[in-house]
Amino acid sequence: MSMPVRSTDATGRGRSGFTLIELFVVVTIVSLLAMLILPAVQSARESARRMSCINNLKQVGIALHGYVGTYNVFPAASNGLGFSIHVQLLPWLEQGNLYDSIPMMVGATEFGPQVTNPPNQLAVFLCPSDPDAAGSSRMTNYAGCQGDGFRGPTPNGVFPEPHTVTRTEHTRPGNITDGLSHTVAFSEWLLGRRYAADGPTAPVRLRTMYTSNLAGPAVADAMFIEKCSSLDGMQPLSDVKGATFFEGGGVSTNYNHSLPPNRPSCLNTISSPNAGGPAAGSQHSGGVNVLLSDGHVRFQGDATAIMVWRALATRNGGEIPSD
Repeated sequence: MSMPVRSTDATGRGRSGFTLIELFVVVTIVSLLAMLILPAVQSARESARRMSCINNLKQVGIALHGYVGTYNVFPAASNGLGFSIHVQLLPWLEQGNLYDSIPMMVGATEFGPQVTNPPNQLAVFLCPSDPDAAGSSRMTNYAGCQGDGFRGPTPNGVFPEPHTVTRTEHTRPGNITDGLSHTVAFSEWLLGRRYAADGPTAPVRLRTMYTSNLAGPAVADAMFIEKCSSLDGMQPLSDVKGATFFEGGGVSTNYNHSLPPNRPSCLNTISSPNAGGPAAGSQHSGGVNVLLSDGHVRFQGDATAIMVWRALATRNGGEIPSD
């Protein structure tokens, strides 16, 4: 009976190595492992970015209550010279030197564009989950809540916007009769971009401000939300959400709950039941982080019922919203 002959190389030693089939199997296994591991790595990185975003909101909450503890009122949406909530909170965010360097008598509209030298951007005002936050200047991912967005003599949120630049509106803790833990003070939004000439891609739709002059039945609340969501009859604005954290007021540093989170931001130029406004939004999957008036942060899902979302925005609506 003949024995199998072992293959040898030129030196007489047995030949070892991979066959093509073995090599193909190894490459396939490595590829499969990479396909399994990469999503986990990306998920871990996003979890870290999201946690950083939450911590930023918590820092804003601590600063907010530092301000309330000193003055017994919440900051104004825009002080008498047009400066934002963010500027008013700087001393409680370990930015006293920056606050002292701001020439308050100049006014925010004139001063904001002049700020070009460091420190002109604060990490505490940016969410690292938003890719546009990297390298941005003077912008903010966090906006103060003005209320539910409906027209009235005064917005009904924690930070009602004044009707004139020289008039300020302050909310006292006792004015929040719906309860501090049931009233949103801040939320996230995606940094704005100007409308591209070739039309907006889906991600840009959540960053661009739109406007319309809808009249008649089209201004009904549900219809307005539908048209804003589809951008039917809407035109892009040049205003950029969160363009500067120095200036107070809508678009720059304030938003409302007229529209659900992670929808386009729309305004209506004709008086209607719903004026619309800048919407909350984020790159987090499924919703946005919100800072409640008592200082705690929670995640609010996109599927939150619109009436609950609006109830969370009002300080004195008589509702106790549920999740």
